Amino acid sequence: HSVCGVSFRDYLNNCRFTNAKRLLANPRIPVNEVGAMVGFTDASYFARQFRRSVGVTPTEFRAAAIKSVTHDEPATADAAH
Repeated sequence: HSVCGVSFRDYLNNCRFTNAKRLLANPRIPVNEVGAMVGFTDASYFARQFRRSVGVTPTEFRAAAIKSVTHDEPATADAAH
């Protein structure tokens, strides 16, 4: 049964993937641990469901998140000279 047009499973997965995206921004946490931390016991299933929901794999998401963080940092004085 769904409330407001969203099934419980979809709501739960949305919460899981929102948290997973936050955790994936930390390169010190292995991708398979991220899946376990958000409630998936099977890393492959987590990766498939993440891709289905987000559009990219957890590894691709992490690479993009890390790249955007490093490009957002201001240049150091040494780099300007």
